[in-house]
Amino acid sequence: MAVPVCKPFADLFTVYARSYTIITAQSMRVIDHSARVTLREAVDKNSNVLAIQPRELMRPVNQHLHATITARIINEPSIVDSFYHHQIFWRISDDCLAMRAFMLHPLCFRIEQVMEKVLCPVDYGFITECCPNGRFCVLDDSDDCLIVELQDWNSESNLLRLAPQDRTPTRRLARLEREIAANAATWTTAEHRRSAARTIYYPRHVQ
Repeated sequence: MAVPVCKPFADLFTVYARSYTIITAQSMRVIDHSARVTLREAVDKNSNVLAIQPRELMRPVNQHLHATITARIINEPSIVDSFYHHQIFWRISDDCLAMRAFMLHPLCFRIEQVMEKVLCPVDYGFITECCPNGRFCVLDDSDDCLIVELQDWNSESNLLRLAPQDRTPTRRLARLEREIAANAATWTTAEHRRSAARTIYYPRHVQ
């Protein structure tokens, strides 16, 4: 289940469509069984509508971050990390988390050519096939677009491991740099590498 929270889509896409033909974004994973309780409490009892600003939504997001995210915050050592990084996170400060993602969600794109045969998944090369000359952008600020993805607590746990012990943060980052590069070289496409060149920022809710 994914819950998108953003500015009115019509207004947002009207602004971006003036310059771009491909608009993409990424989501933040949270633990379903605990985050869902918090989200339900925020639903308006009269209208039965969840209306919440992105900064306010970042409160439960940060309270219920999924292990597949915390394991990939590469400058924040933990007991568990990942040997597969389709997303990479960096803790900038207590109030901001940055992400680079090989896979982005295509929210809106203008088709330039019709595909006779689907050759790959939507987040592997589909956009490039449909829009070979498309002008590409990423919604890179959660204040503009925040998509929350509710996942079981053990979802993709097969991609996690007990983190190797590193003597220093510098050695940890050097090891991860080698591992991420070696793994990404085995499966990423040109579209993935283009996507991963963009940084997406998730500012926390601040009291």
